[in-house]
Amino acid sequence: CTDSRIRPSYHFTGTVTGRSSAEQPNPQNLPTRKGKHAKTIKNLIRAQQEPGRQMCLVQGDAKGSEVKWLAILSRDPVMCKVFNDGMEFRREFVANPTSENLLRAKIYGDPHRTSGSYAFDVDIKDVTDEQRQNAKSVLLGLMYGRGIQSIARQLGISEEQAQEIAKAIMGRFEVAGEWLRAQGAFAQDYYYVQGLEGRRRRLYAFFTRDRQLHAEAGRQASNTEIQVTSSDASLIGATLFSDYVEDKNLPWYIENAVHDSGVVRAPVADLPRILNVHNHIYTVSTQRYMEKHFGIDFPCDLEMEYEVSVAPVHGWGFMSKWNGSQPDLERICRLAEFGPNEGEKV
Repeated sequence: CTDSRIRPSYHFTGTVTGRSSAEQPNPQNLPTRKGKHAKTIKNLIRAQQEPGRQMCLVQGDAKGSEVKWLAILSRDPVMCKVFNDGMEFRREFVANPTSENLLRAKIYGDPHRTSGSYAFDVDIKDVTDEQRQNAKSVLLGLMYGRGIQSIARQLGISEEQAQEIAKAIMGRFEVAGEWLRAQGAFAQDYYYVQGLEGRRRRLYAFFTRDRQLHAEAGRQASNTEIQVTSSDASLIGATLFSDYVEDKNLPWYIENAVHDSGVVRAPVADLPRILNVHNHIYTVSTQRYMEKHFGIDFPCDLEMEYEVSVAPVHGWGFMSKWNGSQPDLERICRLAEFGPNEGEKV
């Protein structure tokens, strides 16, 4: 390092799933925002300022992430409808950003709240945060091939309760459940799983008689294609975005690329444009690329959500979320340029 900047090394063949990885340091493995020291650590990463130009950080996250990819790959009609209905509610809010429409988008546009409604047999408006979190944990656990005992232990509930939640959720998402089981059955027959782009993950544990190794291989078989395809979509978006920036000779710089998100440094004055361009490339352009080269037919569209760093620090640990509307775009542009007013929450 000769200019006081940290530049991690990124690798694209360093994991068995095909996901990218990074080291020295690993910016893909920083604490979550709920961690005790997350904000302090993340604020060490700041937007490098330039003479005569105020810079900020823009983070884009794939909405729904791997759960949406389960819906896309399995083509589960109920799960796809949940995502498509959610997108429609968010479009209605963006077109008419009232508090009522925002609440509807928050409630009906949340797949985990919908799962909570299925799991606990209550109206979606009455799903509590705890019920939502339990339903989310069970669904993700099943996606990752975890057993009911492990899920119950994590949530601090009985195995019977965990089993009831799982049965209620997957009773609605039957096609997704069948797809997950088919992944495991294929792996046991052929000793590998394969992503849509042709990358194979060998599961040699199926050759052994060790039950624990068999169980681990089964978990890997269930989620590998979801993880690989989700990560590939993010990297395709980053590549197409980089090509656009280079072609237009723009002062936009990719600061970090994770499996389902990316961070860009850009001038505050460019915020409206970069949000529009980044969103279009990571959704529409990425879908077109994957349809053309991977043969994916998208039953529900990709979506992104965004956060922008706040002045004067412009650190990665102090971001304000954009709800997608024009009035809120004006708010985050003000926060990025001038910072919050006294007592203002961001």
